[in-house]
Amino acid sequence: MNAQYDQCSMNSGCGCLHMSSTEGVGICGFFSLPCSKLLPCNSLNYECDQPESICVQHPRCNARPVCYPASMMDKRICPNIASKRTINDH
Repeated sequence: MNAQYDQCSMNSGCGCLHMSSTEGVGICGFFSLPCSKLLPCNSLNYECDQPESICVQHPRCNARPVCYPASMMDKRICPNIASKRTINDH
C-alpha cells in the first residue's frame, strides 16, 4: 500500500488516503476540497452519514477520520499512474 499522501495518479493534485475501516487499503483522491468541508465520520462504525462519501484518514485535516466525497476519487480526475515498462534487449 502507498504511504499516506503518496502520489497515486498522473494528476499531481491527487494522493493516497488510507481507509479508516480497512487496514492496508487506500484510495486515490483529489485534494481540492478545503478541510472545513470534510465532516468527521461516525466514530462508532467509521461510516459516513453523507451519501456518496467514504470514511478515510486525512491527518492534515483532522485527527479523526473524515468523510471524503466519492466524486473526488473519480478516475477522470485522478487517472492511474501508467505502469512503466522496461525493454530487455538480451
